[in-house]
Amino acid sequence: SAGAWFLTEDEYRNGLQIAVSREEADERATYNEIADSLIDRNLYWRAVCLEVLGGYGDAMALYQHIADDYPEREKAGDAWQKIIEFNLRGDRVDAAVSATNEVKSKMTLSPKIYKPAYGYGLAQLYNHYYISGNEAEAESYAKKLQSELGTTEYIEQLYYDQAMRDTSVVNIGHLREIIEKIRARNSRSKFLPEPSFLLSLLLIEDENYAEAKDVLIELKNWPDVTATRDRMPEISYQLARVYFSTGEYRDAITELEAWTRYYETGDNAREELVPFIYYFRALSYFNIGEQETSPQLRAGHFRKAMTNFQAVKERYSDTDFYTENADRIDQFIAQCKKQIG
Repeated sequence: SAGAWFLTEDEYRNGLQIAVSREEADERATYNEIADSLIDRNLYWRAVCLEVLGGYGDAMALYQHIADDYPEREKAGDAWQKIIEFNLRGDRVDAAVSATNEVKSKMTLSPKIYKPAYGYGLAQLYNHYYISGNEAEAESYAKKLQSELGTTEYIEQLYYDQAMRDTSVVNIGHLREIIEKIRARNSRSKFLPEPSFLLSLLLIEDENYAEAKDVLIELKNWPDVTATRDRMPEISYQLARVYFSTGEYRDAITELEAWTRYYETGDNAREELVPFIYYFRALSYFNIGEQETSPQLRAGHFRKAMTNFQAVKERYSDTDFYTENADRIDQFIAQCKKQIG
């Protein structure tokens, strides 16, 4: 097998008469500095080959050999990662915990070698408990990753899951708290936009439009556009709804006009939302028309309202939205015609 290319200490000594440490050199084996410098890597890659071929027991023995006998070598940390991985794969969780704790005790010996291995162990234990649904244990390892290594992604993920379970208006307070916990750890966390959008929907449902507007504007101006790109059509639409609900009809129209430019057609099109966009734009023009005192301007607003109502009727008559609102749309069209004269 390929593993045969990576020699062990005995194979160096018996096959090549080479000793890989000065202490083992004698009349039968000459010390070789190059072989010495490579032995931990040779053993590691031999173990990897055995692992690939299904020889997990032999591979594990070699990883443990590296960890025990070459603790100051580059591959010692990698070997400990494999030991932790093998134990978790074999459902030997206590052994994985012990291995992770032993790695931690060695970090003072060589942070460069053991810090990545310790972080790996904590992360794997977090993943184990997270996947198995043991949220309390997962949280304990997420907090260790944060406090000991400065890694916040795992605790952010855990809080994200908790936040996304708060889908009722009665949970708004708790949802706010969880969002702030994520924000406190990383103000630009990739786990912030979705809970924040959920909060905005609940606030709209609760008719707390002022706070909903603040949340949606923050999302619309989110610094990492990749984190909100897929959600942006809905963010924009909900912001327009908030403007409409608070009587800010011109701002609603501005938002809806922008929406049609970016999301009505093309690669980012959200066709299922288009009837709603035209409908709320029509209502906004209609309400502005009712407030306008100038006959000429008033007629212009009602004309734009009618155009948008008719667009819903003519282009989206096969949608559930139109079916549910057909009578109202016909009534609005009739009122617009009456106002236009």
